[in-house]
Formats: sequence, C-alpha cells, structure tokens
Amino acid sequence: MLILLDEEGAVSTARIAARIAASSSQAKQLALALQQRGLITRRGRTGLTELTTAGRIEANKLAANVVEALKQRLSPLHATAAMQAVLA
Repeated sequence: MLILLDEEGAVSTARIAARIAASSSQAKQLALALQQRGLITRRGRTGLTELTTAGRIEANKLAANVVEALKQRLSPLHATAAMQAVLA
C-alpha cells in the first residue's frame, strides 16, 4: 500500500482496495494500522489516504528492496532464456 500511495498520491479506500485486490474493509484495516504507525494520514468520508513524510521514506525503502530482490532473482537468467520465457 505504501508503494501504491507513493505512486498515486492521495486516494480513496475504495481505490486502494481495487489496486491491492482486497475488500474495502481489509483496505481500511490496513490503512488504520499504517496510520497508527504514522506512515499515512486518512481524512474525509471516503478515507482519502496519503503518505506522511515517514511513510514516503518507508515506501522508498520498500521499493528499493523490491528492485534489489528482482535483480538478484533475475540476474542468473541468460538474456535468451529470459526472452524465451516471456514469449512462451
């Protein structure tokens, strides 16, 4: 959710739920937990949600971790094998 909010800015609970393939209730519970940690703020009837400064820092760390994990997993692939896998 943090990476999503970093990409999209302030969004409603319904939009978050759709993007993370969860129910609105699940998205709200996750948002409330992140709000308690000071990573996001929520406001309004639709639960408009956006990152705090701490949340943006955490989102950037998470995104860097995802990129590094993908690099490590994909680096052993030979370019031809990777292309064949994509085209298969």
